[in-house]
Amino acid sequence: MIRPSSIAPFALALAALAVSPRASGAQAAGTAPSRPFTTEVVDVRTSVSSSRYVSVTLRFHNRVQRPLTLAYVQSSPVVLDDRGNRYTLNGAVRGMGLVSPSSYDPKFTIAPGESADAQFEFVWHPRDQLFGLRYELSLAVRELTPLGGGRHRAAGEYVVRHGGLGAPAVADAGAQAAATPSATPLQAPTAEVARVTGSRRGGYQYVQLALRVTNPNASPMVLCYVSRSGVGADERGNRYTVRDDAGVRGLGTCVNDVADPSFTLAAGASRDVVIEYQLGIYASTVVGTVLDASLAVLELHPLPGNQIRKGREFPLTFKGLAFGAEAAQTGNAVATANATPSGDVPPPANDPCAGRTRCYAAGPFTAELQNVTVTRNTQANNVKLLVRVRNVTSEPLVLCFASGSAVGTDDRQNRYGVADERVQGIGVCRGGTANASFRLAPGQQRDATIEYRLGIYRNTVVGTTYTTTFTLQQLQPVAGGQILKGGEYVVNFDNVTPSGPSAATQAKGLLDQLRKATKKP
Repeated sequence: MIRPSSIAPFALALAALAVSPRASGAQAAGTAPSRPFTTEVVDVRTSVSSSRYVSVTLRFHNRVQRPLTLAYVQSSPVVLDDRGNRYTLNGAVRGMGLVSPSSYDPKFTIAPGESADAQFEFVWHPRDQLFGLRYELSLAVRELTPLGGGRHRAAGEYVVRHGGLGAPAVADAGAQAAATPSATPLQAPTAEVARVTGSRRGGYQYVQLALRVTNPNASPMVLCYVSRSGVGADERGNRYTVRDDAGVRGLGTCVNDVADPSFTLAAGASRDVVIEYQLGIYASTVVGTVLDASLAVLELHPLPGNQIRKGREFPLTFKGLAFGAEAAQTGNAVATANATPSGDVPPPANDPCAGRTRCYAAGPFTAELQNVTVTRNTQANNVKLLVRVRNVTSEPLVLCFASGSAVGTDDRQNRYGVADERVQGIGVCRGGTANASFRLAPGQQRDATIEYRLGIYRNTVVGTTYTTTFTLQQLQPVAGGQILKGGEYVVNFDNVTPSGPSAATQAKGLLDQLRKATKKP
């Protein structure tokens, strides 16, 4: 004989089993006659800001021949993803009321044979964890029975579950590779210093390294610069640092849990980047002429859902980098990190520049100097480059000039900058805006001008040979007139001299102007 006290728990257990659906997109389980409704998932949406949100819309079908009033139980809705992360209700529930120990909200009423939707939004605050792509929803729903006079009492309580929600499951190839060690261990990327340039301006000493990073592995690598890892010291003990926003060009930066995976190297491929170290100079500062520098790059594994899993971190160290005025005139020896020094960086086997000396190959395009014009007055020295950019890929290419990326120096260590308005013929990318007007079909070429400027003071001695660098960013137009930013590509030109009048003639003209300006009446 079954005692009455044991009937209620047994019945609730059966009810919980009956209302727990196992699949989405169809009417959920709950065909038992005792269950007054079924549920169906009609929409699942995810979004990301600083947190991650999952919105689930449930359709409730009334299976009984009477009006059905339902409310969700407070604190019961939960979403778990396939990495075990727990999403809690965001307070945003649309359509269905709440039942709590102190109140009932009977606004969600369904007529016999009809259906009604309710939407639940869940939130998860990540702390550098990976999130899943499949979700399981669980919540408790109570039926409310009217008592008259606007009052209700709680009747049965039902647990609703839906699993397998969201995108199809995708294997984490990076995690599998980490779990199963490869027969060939991962080799550290190599970095050769192709150029060292020193310059001064506004109370700062700058040392710019043009690096060629190579992937020695048989599989692709995705790398980023580790924020605040770039430090250096000269022979006088001065400490140099790298600014994340302006000191790293061509290579994405990883800051805390934010990673930029735009720097991708195919097996055996190379790509150029620029790292610039800076030192604040005071009246008593004695600056050296040789720098020892280091930085770190981090391996990244892109995963489904625009996620990134962090891999190994590789330190790169360079010693004996001469950057003084004497080094600028005599040339620098090439230093190498994680490899045996090998002299000048050899051109690639399939050189798209075909040996042209004023041409620079930068991944999907080449940039070739067509003309260099130097103009001077009593206030500024201007170096204008006419650059021809050619698409060397089989796909359309959209590029823009990265604002603030251009730096030039002369053989007197003067530092030149480029204002955005002095870039003509190609759009400028600045902050969150991108001008995508510079488009190249396969094999097409277009010209742009970039003008470097140095402010001249009474004691300024201007050089005659220039070293320049700037960055072009690849863009990808998408639907709705939007633009996605891709990788950055550094363009370096060494030993730049005027194409027009000789440097000596221009220097004489500057001296004549200075004499006229200082001549006493």
